[in-house]
Amino acid sequence: MINRAKERIEEELKQKTGRLHLGFCKLDKIPEEIEKMTWLKVLSLDNNQISKIEGLNHLNSLTTLYLYNNQISKIEGLNHMNRMATLYITTKQIRKVE
Repeated sequence: MINRAKERIEEELKQKTGRLHLGFCKLDKIPEEIEKMTWLKVLSLDNNQISKIEGLNHLNSLTTLYLYNNQISKIEGLNHMNRMATLYITTKQIRKVE
């Protein structure tokens, strides 16, 4: 994980604003630290190289998730997100949704 992503994650862990923007951070997977951020309402993971959407099972407060411009081929764990109102995703590579 690049420094920019680490800094933003650490800042959100301290401030608990409910918003985390990790776009353009050259991530190839979702950082494990995010799973602990149950207060998040908006999570932006756009414009990275993420291939699997997993590890978001505990984000029950999430209302908006940005996933566009990634390498997504598998989505798991979104079925527990009862407050999810908006999902932004663009990909031609999804093979599995659970």
